[in-house]
Amino acid sequence: MSLALQKSLLENLFSAVPRFFAYNFEMENKSLFDFDVLIAGGGPSGAALGNLLASSGISCCVADKAFFPREKLCGGLVTAKTRKLACEIAGKDILSASDAYEMRDIAFFYEGAPVAATSVDSPFNIVERRIFDNALLRLFVEKGGTLLEGREVVSVDTGVNCVKLKTGETLRYRVLVGADGVYSKIRPLVEQHPLPTAFCCEAFVPKDTANLGDCIAMHFGLVPYGYAWVFPRSDSYAVGFGGLAPKDFDYKTTMAYLLEAIGAPSIPFKGMHVPYGHFVRKPVKRNILLVGDAAGLVDSMTGEGLYYALLSAKKASVAILNFLHSGEKLDAYVASLAPIHAHIKSATRAQRFFYNRQIQKAIFKRAHGRTNFVRYAAENVISNGDMTWGEAFLKYFGEKIFGR
Repeated sequence: MSLALQKSLLENLFSAVPRFFAYNFEMENKSLFDFDVLIAGGGPSGAALGNLLASSGISCCVADKAFFPREKLCGGLVTAKTRKLACEIAGKDILSASDAYEMRDIAFFYEGAPVAATSVDSPFNIVERRIFDNALLRLFVEKGGTLLEGREVVSVDTGVNCVKLKTGETLRYRVLVGADGVYSKIRPLVEQHPLPTAFCCEAFVPKDTANLGDCIAMHFGLVPYGYAWVFPRSDSYAVGFGGLAPKDFDYKTTMAYLLEAIGAPSIPFKGMHVPYGHFVRKPVKRNILLVGDAAGLVDSMTGEGLYYALLSAKKASVAILNFLHSGEKLDAYVASLAPIHAHIKSATRAQRFFYNRQIQKAIFKRAHGRTNFVRYAAENVISNGDMTWGEAFLKYFGEKIFGR
């Protein structure tokens, strides 16, 4: 059979398979590497999954377009449930190695005025994502994983399970994982419809520039369907906001106003889109799956994504190991995500209720000065995740605030 005929048959055979674009997958590239699992993206979901697979002896590669450590737009708030899971995945206290800043004091504000403040039993930690992400990724390398930095995925041929990098290298995989965030290049291979997103802005204000106190501050009523935050770090404050604002909402002016209000008008800031209540319902297609932000796994009330990045990585590792060892379909991963999907749905319903302007105003008016209101939300929902937002609203807001 001629080479031309072979290529024609292969092209017809795989014509219905989605791919970024067709490329010649013969040995024209610089090199070819084989891995059981190839993870596109070295953020928390990718690094966590790599750690779990490498610990199980799986040949695993993480490829990322960036060189680590790299800056990452994120407030860096780590809840108690997230810290516990991160340490479980790492096999050690990864936050202690990440210069985490522990906080127990938290305050809620509405339209700039204080509502209530309290201390919580389950501490929060503030991390610099540049340090935290790098620590988790280096641990993956220590466990025998392969890390390719500065290697952007430019094409995927799902017909022969090959990925081509911008450097010209070709990687072959048995399982491909999209852990490449909200702008995932792998997601279109699984889900064609783009995910609606929210927008956030953030700046890091040195502590010698402004004194913003030493507590976690959450400001409501300033941004449509969202909130603003001030998170103390070891030498600075993470100041920002995020939410589902209308198209004509002026993010730059709002952020500039926020920085001017705290006495730091000259501090530069950045913005980016984040998943916010919309997730990929079936983040698996044959031997490709999505984790973390790439799958849209973010709490739509708080914007917390780190916990779900780690949790989805843990669940994905189980499905992948079963696929590699016993040939079970990766679809089992979808079923394992059901509790996460249920929580996000609950948070989205709560979001529509809580961020209604009139309802939110009534809630904070009644909650003024009630420290148990802040403690209840911070402990049970945000930090420990013992209940969903829907359950919290019914139990606390219904019974305590509205007198039911």
